[in-house]
Amino acid sequence: MMKVAKISKPTYYLREQSAEYYLGGEWPVRILGTAAVALGIDDRTTREGLANLFVGLSPDGTKRLVQDQQYRDVHQGCGKVRQKNVGWDVTFSPDKLVSVYWAMADEATRRKIEAALEHAVEKAIGYLEREAAFTRRGQGGARRERARLLAATFTHPASRAGDPQLHVHAVVFNIGLRRDGTTGTIVSKPLFDHQKVCGSIFRTELANRLPPRIAQSLVNAGHDRESDLLVRVCEHFSTRSRDIRKRLADPNHTEKDATRVALASRPPKGQEPPLQVMLDRWRAEVRQFGIAPEDIQRWIERPLTVTPRPEFKPILAQAVRTLNDEQDVFVERDIVQHALDASTASGLDADLVITATREHLRNRRDFIPLATVRQRVAGVIRELRYMTRATDDTLADIERQIRRLSHDRTFVMRNHVVEGLITQYSTTRHPVLEEMKHHRAQLIRAARRQPTRPIDRNRIREQAAVRLDPRWAVYLRGLLQAPGRVVVMNDWPSAHRDLALKAAAEAWSRSGQVVLACTHRLKDAKRLEANTGISTVSLRRFELKSRPDLLFQLRWHAMGLVRTAFGAPAARLSPPPLERSQVLIVDRADTLRPQEIRMIVEESDRHGAKVVLLMAPRADHHRGRNPATANLLSRCAASSWRHPGRSWQPDLTDQTKPAEHQRPQELER
Repeated sequence: MMKVAKISKPTYYLREQSAEYYLGGEWPVRILGTAAVALGIDDRTTREGLANLFVGLSPDGTKRLVQDQQYRDVHQGCGKVRQKNVGWDVTFSPDKLVSVYWAMADEATRRKIEAALEHAVEKAIGYLEREAAFTRRGQGGARRERARLLAATFTHPASRAGDPQLHVHAVVFNIGLRRDGTTGTIVSKPLFDHQKVCGSIFRTELANRLPPRIAQSLVNAGHDRESDLLVRVCEHFSTRSRDIRKRLADPNHTEKDATRVALASRPPKGQEPPLQVMLDRWRAEVRQFGIAPEDIQRWIERPLTVTPRPEFKPILAQAVRTLNDEQDVFVERDIVQHALDASTASGLDADLVITATREHLRNRRDFIPLATVRQRVAGVIRELRYMTRATDDTLADIERQIRRLSHDRTFVMRNHVVEGLITQYSTTRHPVLEEMKHHRAQLIRAARRQPTRPIDRNRIREQAAVRLDPRWAVYLRGLLQAPGRVVVMNDWPSAHRDLALKAAAEAWSRSGQVVLACTHRLKDAKRLEANTGISTVSLRRFELKSRPDLLFQLRWHAMGLVRTAFGAPAARLSPPPLERSQVLIVDRADTLRPQEIRMIVEESDRHGAKVVLLMAPRADHHRGRNPATANLLSRCAASSWRHPGRSWQPDLTDQTKPAEHQRPQELER
């Protein structure tokens, strides 16, 4: 595991208690990075020299390496005090199993594990220097140049809870050496962008240098008697993990929640006991499991069957399959990371895997570069995005299906119905009438044996006071009168969006059609249903009811047995959510994956329903957008509703069509 953390307070590392933790250990400080030689910095740097490097000075304090920036102002609107970034703490932690092996092994084996750890850290820092080290130059740091890094590493054997956890703190100073010999600060974003790849390099190089038995157990943990016992030992020595799980009240917690709890509950760092004292205590605890350290040492020294060196193509194929399960469009570092993870404990050098993966990316038979979609990194470096050939074939198949269904005019609303609805929602409505509509909808849901929703009079009163402006009338016409059983709508503004969907649902309901909405997340489904009154389900629920798998059917029938045992009516597997004369609204469809879009289109075609795919508002395009799906939907989006002659209705407003350069704020004014 590898983590990058920003260092804004060097006093934390230099105060007496923390300095004793970093500088008072069993292992000496190591200086890494090619900038160290040019700046005359070596492993003999003292505590005063490290303190000078933190504030941007040379180790002897006579020369300033970076500009002295004092951040004393406050960000307007957020109240955060800006602080100078003095460096980054890059923490390298091997698997807990490696730490347990190290604690139980003899001195010679421990030295081999420590040498492998140092080598892996050195290779990872070297990758960061080659790929992610950029420095600023010019006024305001407008220009970016490649730089050489300067880092100091500190090795520690235990966690804060006193468990065996061999790890290395690599403090990367905010000092970059340019090609012309000048120095400047480091751009931080590339360091975080390449964090996962750097961690994969660390794991790969560590496994290649570890004793064969230990490296093999990292892949096959729990598959034999010895490693199964050590997995139980690892659980015993994971005190901090158990404490964090107890403090997390929500069982469905996220990684951010765990990080927040870990930072809030961690004990302070202090001076560690002597290494031999900790080793004796850990070995005594392991003996309680019926395992002797001598048995572990004999198991490590047992010869391992030599396997032939694996080929690279199967490793890359496995990496591509894993990557396709996670994302559709990727950059070079994504495929490199998965290739390194797939080659762990295979004996292949990390540099060889990286070079071979980059060469294979140029093979147009397997990967398609997306020249029109680029991501800006570090101000000047642009990363080309790629797509696999299988994903491109899937997108082409979905586009053909949408084109085939785009000429059906079964669900096109009549003009007088649409205009009457626009006239109704272009003025404020009476809250009592809106409340009566809510009760009528609940009576219909009760007649269909659907769960009813409670009334929220405050929400109804707020929505009744909102009027549909002329711009939204254009979108509403396009939504209701665009031909095709699959309609894609893009360029949706964010204001009054739920009101337009509520008006469209009312128009379809007047025509005898049942409206259902679907969102990617359950939280968005609840919000959309509360604001529009449309029955909304999550995408996962829609998929399970449309194509129930075996586990879902077993759970459904089990609930039927439980209900029967308590005298309640048996629960039968419900019919699919789509049927003829039904409209499905998919909100934020550009956040879905192509396989999910294809499932929705195929289900609508099979049941004869209409699907409306709504792309996210322009203001939210950066939030979870899938580039592959967004490109597909943009090509299939309806454009007839944008005709200039249909943009404004003279009987709704006395405004004329505004100039294209006017801002939305000017229109509202």
